[in-house]
Amino acid sequence: MPAIKARPRPAATQGPAATKKKGRGGAIVAVAVLAGGGGLLAWWLLRRMLSGGGLPPPANPVVNVGNDQAVTLDATAHAEIIINFSVVGPNPVNLTWSRTSGPGPVNFSPLSPTQELVAFTIPGTYLIRLTATDATDNRAHGFDEMVVTVNEAPLTAILVTGELKVDGFATYQLTKALGQTISFEWPVTNVGSLAGAAFIRLTEGGADVGTGAAFPIDPGATAILNFNPVVSLASGVHILTATVMEGIPPSGVPAGSGQIITLTVVSVPALSAVGNPTINGIVGATSVTLRRGTALSVSWAVRNDGGGPGQARLKTLSSPSALGISVTGPLNTIPGFTTVTLLLGLSTSGLIGGGFNYNIVVTMLDGSGVVLGTWPFSLISLS
Repeated sequence: MPAIKARPRPAATQGPAATKKKGRGGAIVAVAVLAGGGGLLAWWLLRRMLSGGGLPPPANPVVNVGNDQAVTLDATAHAEIIINFSVVGPNPVNLTWSRTSGPGPVNFSPLSPTQELVAFTIPGTYLIRLTATDATDNRAHGFDEMVVTVNEAPLTAILVTGELKVDGFATYQLTKALGQTISFEWPVTNVGSLAGAAFIRLTEGGADVGTGAAFPIDPGATAILNFNPVVSLASGVHILTATVMEGIPPSGVPAGSGQIITLTVVSVPALSAVGNPTINGIVGATSVTLRRGTALSVSWAVRNDGGGPGQARLKTLSSPSALGISVTGPLNTIPGFTTVTLLLGLSTSGLIGGGFNYNIVVTMLDGSGVVLGTWPFSLISLS
């Protein structure tokens, strides 16, 4: 049998060697790519680096905020939850809390590196998110979300224990000027075992006219609800209903039957003096000379810019007053949105002698005595 010759083993083949010169005289990068998986990986990394792609981002951090939660507002419309969360990743991360959806604001406050305090003020369903971003490479990030259900404040047994007072009186028929306020006081008692709250609602024909602020009431305590709405109703008679509501505005459950209030809203005249007075035919006279016994006439225009009728009068005061002039004119009615001239006729028969000077002040007053305007002048009496 012929001898068997050993076949020579072929030499291992080598992949090509790739090099790239760094621009502007930089160092030469040379990578020898070996055959097999390691060589292919090195070749891919080289190609990515040469093409400007850089290294791939690190693994995304894994975020976990736990299960969904539910919370109930307290009597002051406030609710809080504590979220215990975890973040797992190869590098340090930056954390960002945000509200993805929900009917009201959400306040986030860190308690510890793995705990967050989250506060709510408005009931509803919220979706909140925790996002973790790799501190060394912001391309790597992860997030997790939680649904939080915020319930209304619990209803307790709040009872109306006293009579409604309007402007301090137990009367339900009142008249107010346009824009004036109405003061409500109504005692209530919390006979329940939970903290509660109540407020006063004012309606007309089922529509809201005003809503008072919520008043927290401890169990077993009695409180007086206060409400000072500005009356923005038109002139005329209004039938209003005041009701104690249990809960937090705008929601609430009636704690008792409503109290009917008859409110009459009236327009208030806005009177003002127009220009300067006319004295014996001279507009804005500062000095007048008359013989004793001669009539002296003063006229002054007054404007009513209000919606209701007003009243005004003219009045004179003199110095010296002894045997001098001091006359008050009649009260004149002035319709709304018009101008009327008031006339005051004076008799000078009581003046003292000739050549005597009188300092006189003409004043325009409204029906309640409020001064609308004043004008001084001097009167010289001749014999």
